[in-house]
Amino acid sequence: MKPVEVFRYLQEKSLPMVISFPMVEEKNHLVTGRGVCYVEEVHGTSRMTLSRFNPFRLVKQIARTEHIYATFEVNGRSQECVIRDLTISGNRIVAAIPEAMTVARRRFIRIEPSLGNPVFLFIKFPGSGTHTFVVRDVCEQGCGFLSKADLHESERILCGIKLPEYENEFILSEGKIVYKKREGRSIRYGLELYLHHDDVARMRQYIMKREIEIRKLLQEY
Repeated sequence: MKPVEVFRYLQEKSLPMVISFPMVEEKNHLVTGRGVCYVEEVHGTSRMTLSRFNPFRLVKQIARTEHIYATFEVNGRSQECVIRDLTISGNRIVAAIPEAMTVARRRFIRIEPSLGNPVFLFIKFPGSGTHTFVVRDVCEQGCGFLSKADLHESERILCGIKLPEYENEFILSEGKIVYKKREGRSIRYGLELYLHHDDVARMRQYIMKREIEIRKLLQEY
């Protein structure tokens, strides 16, 4: 299906889109805001109107950004795209229909820890001691962090996670680097974790609590 056909399908079936966008929690600290909206109308082949935003304050926050990310189900397939050229009109947004979309790859919600209650990552590098990092984002099966060390992808490493809710406890796991990208003088890494199911439950509980905090932040704007 062409993109315009996809959004007409979402409109006709009244199917929701999960949208996300960057928002400022504190100075220089971005987190991901999330919500739901619907396609109200498709205008020709180039633009559409989005409405029925939940939480209802989403539109006010989206007005501060240049684009939003959307994920939706079409015929049993999860797809995602970037929606740009946003025009705010009351509680509605008129936007350009994307020229392309891709199959959604993420299976888990990924959140950014707060500055006041960070998540710490401890890694035992091969041939050296333990190094500590502040986690940039986390999901129940992995996390992202910055390092100046050049780590090899697919290399198994011993690591530990310290969540704010468990001051005197660590989650221990093997991990594997599955993503790396240079950012200035550092490298951004994505680390896949191999957690015990009890530890997955701890991670999930933290992520749900943090997601509620960000949702409350949305409602306060």
